[in-house]
Amino acid sequence: FEKHLDMLSPTRSSVEAILKTVITTVSTILQESTSATAERQEESNDADDSEPSKKKFKDDTE
Repeated sequence: FEKHLDMLSPTRSSVEAILKTVITTVSTILQESTSATAERQEESNDADDSEPSKKKFKDDTE
């Protein structure tokens, strides 16, 4: 059982390192996704602005 504990201690430190890396990666991804979402909202607003003109154009062709 003592041997098992000795094996666990280095694993625990590597797990902490992995967790720190994961947390850093996740926070970076979240920041990127929020900025990407903001960009998408701006793009969708532009699309909404162009939609009425397309509808009018369709009415003209009919």
